[in-house]
Amino acid sequence: MAVNVRDYKNGFCHSDVVKFINEEVFSNGGGPAFYLTFHSQPWNEIENCLKFIVADPQVSHTIKRACAWSALALGVREAARQREQGAHYARRLHKEVGRQQAVRRNLTTKVQQLYGEHNEIALELQRAKEELKYALEERNVLRSRLLQFEQSHLKW
Repeated sequence: MAVNVRDYKNGFCHSDVVKFINEEVFSNGGGPAFYLTFHSQPWNEIENCLKFIVADPQVSHTIKRACAWSALALGVREAARQREQGAHYARRLHKEVGRQQAVRRNLTTKVQQLYGEHNEIALELQRAKEELKYALEERNVLRSRLLQFEQSHLKW
């Protein structure tokens, strides 16, 4: 059998389709050799091999047809594998997006907290500057009075 009906990774949903492909392969003089040889190979290698078979004038039309049916089955298998990988990749990306959103929320909360603390510190600093300004003014007034007092006592 070129395509195993029980293999869920073969890419086909209907056993009737698999049976038809296998019948086409066998009725055209092919066997499981092409499919089994290439079922774990990358698609470009399968296509290159099929190209050489199709281009070879010494290979009969029926064998070419059998290999083409096997290649079709391998192509569907590859598409199913890619779809499965794509779904796995999409699930991974979805989890990563969720994780990134949680990190973003945490960072947003932290930035808001720091912004609030910054505003509080800025207000405290402004108050401290005003208090320092007032203290300096008071010191200047007291110094001025002290100088006046000293000058008035020196005159006596």
